[in-house]
Amino acid sequence: GLNQRDEGFVGMDTSAPGTSGETSNIFHEYFQRIAYSMDMNILLLAMSSILLRAGNSHFHRSHWEVACQDYVSAEFYRSLRFSAFLLRETGRQKSRDDGDRKVALNNFINHDAWYEVSAVLEGLISNNMASAKSNRHMYEEARAEYTEALRIKQSALQALHGDNSEEGQPTLSSLSTHVKDDDLVSDIATTLHNIGLLRSKCGEPKKAEKAFTQSLSLR
Repeated sequence: GLNQRDEGFVGMDTSAPGTSGETSNIFHEYFQRIAYSMDMNILLLAMSSILLRAGNSHFHRSHWEVACQDYVSAEFYRSLRFSAFLLRETGRQKSRDDGDRKVALNNFINHDAWYEVSAVLEGLISNNMASAKSNRHMYEEARAEYTEALRIKQSALQALHGDNSEEGQPTLSSLSTHVKDDDLVSDIATTLHNIGLLRSKCGEPKKAEKAFTQSLSLR
């Protein structure tokens, strides 16, 4: 099943071998404008949401490959916002240090007025991409996408509700009692149900049953 709502960030390397200094400066200035402009941030999220809807439309017409292409484009526009923020934080040289990127990501989450919308949107894209890949019999890729979708949604809940415990993600059994965002909890339940369907297709009945049980506990 698809997540129908329109709500790891992916970094984008804006440099390339052989790129002229002038072109590189244009990229830098463009991404800086994205990072500073609220209107541009809203526009990028709107574009991502539109492409997610387009992918869902193709999905319902069984155009799995085209749907995947739309979902890739949707994630590209969504992720541009963090790419711009990262570029602003680290300067013209793209940071290769994971520690620097983690600090930048934490700063982004703490100061981004649209983080909730962006994180939920990312989870929807990842879930629906997995569903499309499953229908294309790309089961291992679908499994990875569902796992990522589940991680993203749980991380969003953790960030939204200020869970800073060392344990990390909120436990599945506690989500329905400690989280008020019913839509996001429903999204997690949908992803768990989809994981159950995929495991069933892959001949893993016990694992499928476990995923279905987890999904039902959140309904």
